[in-house]
Amino acid sequence: MEQCKLFKRILPYVRLGKHSLQKRIFIYFLIFSLSFTFTGFLIISKILMEEYVTSLTEHAVNSSDRAKQSIEFLLNMTDNTASLLANQQSLLDALRLTTITEDRDYVFSKYSIDIMLKSIISVHEYIDNIYILGSDGEFYSSYWGADQKEIESRFDDLIKNQKKHQEYINGEPIVTYLPFFDLNVISYTRPIFLYPEDLGLGLIIIDLNYTYLREMFTFSSLQQDVEKTMVMNKNGETIFTFPFNTSMEHIVDKYPELLEDNHTVHGKAFGAESIILSNRVDYSDWMIIRIISKDKIYNNVYYLTRIGALIWIIFIILSFGISYALSISITNPIINLNNTIQKVEMGNLGVRAQGEGPDEIGQLATSFNHMVQRISDLMGKTLEEQKMKSDLEFQILQSQINPHFLYNTLDSIKWLAVFQNVENISDMATSLINLLKYNISKKTKLVTLSDEINSIRDYLEIQKFRFGDAFDTIYEIGEATEKLYILKFILQPLIENAIFHGFDNIDYQGIIRIRSLIQEEKLVLEVMDNGIGLDEEKDYLNQISSYDHKKMHNSIGIRNVTDRIKLYFGGNASFSLRNLDEGGVIVTIILPLIQTTDQLPEDVDNIIRRIGKD
Repeated sequence: MEQCKLFKRILPYVRLGKHSLQKRIFIYFLIFSLSFTFTGFLIISKILMEEYVTSLTEHAVNSSDRAKQSIEFLLNMTDNTASLLANQQSLLDALRLTTITEDRDYVFSKYSIDIMLKSIISVHEYIDNIYILGSDGEFYSSYWGADQKEIESRFDDLIKNQKKHQEYINGEPIVTYLPFFDLNVISYTRPIFLYPEDLGLGLIIIDLNYTYLREMFTFSSLQQDVEKTMVMNKNGETIFTFPFNTSMEHIVDKYPELLEDNHTVHGKAFGAESIILSNRVDYSDWMIIRIISKDKIYNNVYYLTRIGALIWIIFIILSFGISYALSISITNPIINLNNTIQKVEMGNLGVRAQGEGPDEIGQLATSFNHMVQRISDLMGKTLEEQKMKSDLEFQILQSQINPHFLYNTLDSIKWLAVFQNVENISDMATSLINLLKYNISKKTKLVTLSDEINSIRDYLEIQKFRFGDAFDTIYEIGEATEKLYILKFILQPLIENAIFHGFDNIDYQGIIRIRSLIQEEKLVLEVMDNGIGLDEEKDYLNQISSYDHKKMHNSIGIRNVTDRIKLYFGGNASFSLRNLDEGGVIVTIILPLIQTTDQLPEDVDNIIRRIGKD
């Protein structure tokens, strides 16, 4: 019915597979939520991780600065102490003496200076001893048992190569630090000058406790489990390392830029990714190089990443549940409506959609139910009208065909009586009686193919009396098809059309070929002629109903055939006609295999009775 076409238009948009709409909405929600959270997780993780690594790097730099500040404070105190001594007037006066005497004043002056030096080291625990070597052999010491010759031999090069003050101002370092690991000291040296004469008077030597300095560097490190420290002087000598006895000179060889002031390198050290920092210590020629392993940083990063991944997994589970709940709440009403539409498509107009409500889907269900009810009412009315129309058309066809046919038959008899002897009249009358008996007496809708063929033979026998040998008929009826049932009176209009239209005004013998076979579980009926064919410029089926009645004696009959096939078989049967390449027309009817009258497709009466029950 025309109304059923509405469902065929709706279904392609609704039928996406079993619950596929629900799956698609669920997948869309899930992909969106996961993509959004995963992207956010990556962005936030990257930012946090970069901030964390930067923070730890800054912390390491700050830690290095604290160690640097501690040692610089100690060296500054040492330098201040040496500067005070270099400007001590009593010491300058004693060093200006050209010769060493044993008078009472000299002895008292030396004793006073020694006492002063001893007092200084008593308040500076990081100083082991203080020595002062005069240019003329003077010797002062905080340790009264010190051996002057041994001290002079240790610093012989500095004493012999003592420069003028102006040379130090022009770039020479005025302060030096000499390590003496066997004595467990680092010796601070500074020359003494007499201004403004620029006269060198001697050398101040302060022995700094090596263990004290090393421990200061060690305890200034806040990450002793992941950190290594090295202090080098300008000559490339290692002052000390932490951990103790660890060789780290190869790090400077690999990264020589560390000898520059305040440099940071990210690279490998001792086989691990590390942050390597170098800082110059003020008041000295020392360079602090700290190696901080990134393993602990990475471990903390991995720990935070695992926590973030766990949170993301939990969010995945929540997203899965929420997406599923949302997809169910949205699609269940649509799925129910889709299932109802499918049932209606199968012909069940008694079902109704569930979920009527105030929202759009509920309103759609309500409108659909109203539409189905109206379609059911219209279909019942339409089927009843079509039944009446079909009966009337058949009656009109019979009323039209019978007089017309009788006229032609009587006309044939008349001409036969004129041109031939009357003996053949009995044969024609017999065929006419058989044909009328088949058309009028049989009340069933279905007949066997063999009965329909026998009726065609009688019909053609009568036409032979009129047309003589103007045409011939070839029968190719498959044995397996003879007992199959077909609709009554669907072949004769085709034969009549071939005779009165196809063979009109031809100058050769006409051939009608009637063929039946079973193909792909269908009954195929073919009627072919070698007549003039159909007009190529027009639609063939429209031509059937548009030809002039005089030219196409049975156009109404053929239209009736197509309508009856469509009415009783629907999409399970087909009717087609086309021109043959060699000339003529072929009409093809494809019907379902019907072996008994019980297999007749649901006819109009049954359809109306079923709708009434629903």
